[in-house]
Amino acid sequence: MNNKKILQVKNLKVTYKSLLEEVEAVAGVNIDLYAGEALAIVGESGSGKSTVAYALMGLHNRKHVTVEGEVMYNGRNILENSTSQWQDLRGKEISMIFQNPMSSLTPYLTIGKQVMEPILRHTLKSTDEARKEAVSLLKEVEIGDTEKSYHSYPHQ
Repeated sequence: MNNKKILQVKNLKVTYKSLLEEVEAVAGVNIDLYAGEALAIVGESGSGKSTVAYALMGLHNRKHVTVEGEVMYNGRNILENSTSQWQDLRGKEISMIFQNPMSSLTPYLTIGKQVMEPILRHTLKSTDEARKEAVSLLKEVEIGDTEKSYHSYPHQ
């Protein structure tokens, strides 16, 4: 296994702001993730798992949420990304599948087509090359019966 650190989260803090108050939803989260590793964030409902994931993906509305700390991805603090830098990064280098695939994945497109979409959007690869990479990615994350899953719809 490659021991290259690809993600380091230092003292992540997420605060939700309203007109009346601020609520600290997450504080002091630290994560080290190395190439080839899988990471699971577990906890009770409302414990901040989704809040952490949204922060790591740059999905919080900056007007209503403050994200502090460091999220080092391949040597740079992505919390400092501009909106356009986040758009370039998401789908090309990092992605997230939300908790309920029926509401996160497009129900009328196969899983394979949905994995291919960011590859085609962010690279100059042909459809055939993107398909091969999509299958490879499904294998990499240990999706069982990769070919069948590639041609399946989210509800299947």
